[in-house]
Amino acid sequence: MATKTGTAHGHGHGGGDDTPPPEGIFHETRDAHIRPIVVTGAILIAVCIVTFVLIWVMLYALGPGQSTNTLGSPALVETPVLPPEPRLQQLPYTAGEETIRAQTERLEGYGWVDQPAGRVHIPIDEAMKLLAERGLPTAAPTAVPTPAPNATPGTTPTARP
Repeated sequence: MATKTGTAHGHGHGGGDDTPPPEGIFHETRDAHIRPIVVTGAILIAVCIVTFVLIWVMLYALGPGQSTNTLGSPALVETPVLPPEPRLQQLPYTAGEETIRAQTERLEGYGWVDQPAGRVHIPIDEAMKLLAERGLPTAAPTAVPTPAPNATPGTTPTARP
């Protein structure tokens, strides 16, 4: 049985070359090429420097008199136009509190529902006391139409010539 000597140990990355590496080289020289890495780094540094110079020109070389503010002074800016109704509530939690307060005032106070008809609303506690004293209101019986004396049930009278 033959034995192999050298850096190649038989599974592909030795390249079949059994010669030892040159004196002073202790890494793979075929995997990483230094020139593309240095060129990429130099390009990135150049882009950063150009970007810095362009920003400096925009901020300082234009000067204080040549501001990029296109809106003008606040007095010249138009007031915003509100969108058409219905709009979202600005503060929905305060609107809810306001609604609850208004409903509570109505439930606990007196007021007109329909003044010409004489209908009012009273506090709910008073309404419950009156309901307990008087009972539920009853509706007036409605008039039921009576059939004609010569009509047969389930038929409608017809006009005769």
